[in-house]
Amino acid sequence: METKESGYVLCGRNAVLLSVASYRNKKISGIAVCPGLRRRCGFDNLMQLLLVIEDMLDELNAPQRSMDLRTFGGWREQPPVQEERAEVGTALATLKVTVLFRQNASWQGTVEWTEGRMEAHFRSVLELVMLMDSALTAAQSTGEGGGR
Repeated sequence: METKESGYVLCGRNAVLLSVASYRNKKISGIAVCPGLRRRCGFDNLMQLLLVIEDMLDELNAPQRSMDLRTFGGWREQPPVQEERAEVGTALATLKVTVLFRQNASWQGTVEWTEGRMEAHFRSVLELVMLMDSALTAAQSTGEGGGR
C-alpha cells in the first residue's frame, strides 16, 4: 500500500494497514491489509474492522493474547471473509495500526496516520477508535482523499 509522500509504509509483522475509503456519518469502510499474512479484507463498519484485525492477530499469534475470549454461548462465529476488493481509488486516509500487546482483554500499541504524519500510542481499543475518529475527521475537514 503506497502513501502519497514517501512511497511505501514500512510494517512490522503485527501491523495492519487500513486504507479508509469512506467515513460518512462516522461509518468507516475500506480495506485492511496484513503484510505478515499477505492477506487483505474489506470492511464496511467498525465492528467488522475490529473483528478482522483480531482474527489476523490470532492467525499470526503475534502478539499473543493474555486472556481467553469470553462470549455468550461459549463460541464466537467468525466474521464472513469478504471478497478481496479492488484497490481503493483515492483513500480518505491510510492508517497503520501496530498492536504491541493484547492484555486486559484489549489492545495496546500505536496508530500512525500516514498522510497527516502523526503517530499516537493507545492503551485500549476504545482509545484506538477515538484516535482513528480524530484522524478521519481531520482528513475530511482538510479535504484529503476522495472518500468523503
